[in-house]
Amino acid sequence: MSDNTSQGTQKKTPLLRQKEGLLAAGLACAASAFVFYKQKKTKPFKIAYFLTWPVLGAGIINYGMPTDDDMKQAIAKSHAIEKQEQLDKSVVHRQMEELKHAAGK
Repeated sequence: MSDNTSQGTQKKTPLLRQKEGLLAAGLACAASAFVFYKQKKTKPFKIAYFLTWPVLGAGIINYGMPTDDDMKQAIAKSHAIEKQEQLDKSVVHRQMEELKHAAGK
């Protein structure tokens, strides 16, 4: 049974590591671009600056995105709310029909 739980945690950690890894690589590119700029090394600066924006941008976007489990929970919660609203509407409709019937209309 402990094998299943360890497999479940192993499935989640690579995605988190990927998100953090991409963000760390982007920050490293930005830091190296800053250092190369201060040292007046134009060729390495251009390369680091060129790599900073796509890597750091993708890392920030990836880091801020919700995981699949979070999205599944949000969708399930919204479906539960919709079902409850439909149930409430049907109860109100049934009560209105009973009141109309009791009033003789």
